[in-house]
Amino acid sequence: MAKNVRIVPASGSIYLTADGYDITGSVVLRTLGDTEDLEFSTGGDQPALLISKTSGRIGVGTVSASAKLEVSSSVDEDLLLIKNASGSIKVNQEGVLVLSPYQGDVTAVSGALIYSASNLFIGS
Repeated sequence: MAKNVRIVPASGSIYLTADGYDITGSVVLRTLGDTEDLEFSTGGDQPALLISKTSGRIGVGTVSASAKLEVSSSVDEDLLLIKNASGSIKVNQEGVLVLSPYQGDVTAVSGALIYSASNLFIGS
């Protein structure tokens, strides 16, 4: 947990650091340019989270979100994972949508996709 907070008004930045560390490698919260957009990063070139007040967009791993929610990565890793105790939806590193097998009785839902026992069901 961060124990030290350094505020740098000239850059619009707040640095959260552990005891005995300088701002290198710290978690940074800063405004971008002359906007009120916020960026969280770990001090490197790649931001962790961008919140754009102007456009109302959120970017994960990007400095400029081109959609309401954009997830971007420069490394070979899964882009998105949504899960609970019943199943998951994932977009893997190749951009492939992966559904976990549905367990139990299928309830008809208009517009739904369900993968169960090697079958793909599309609700109408």
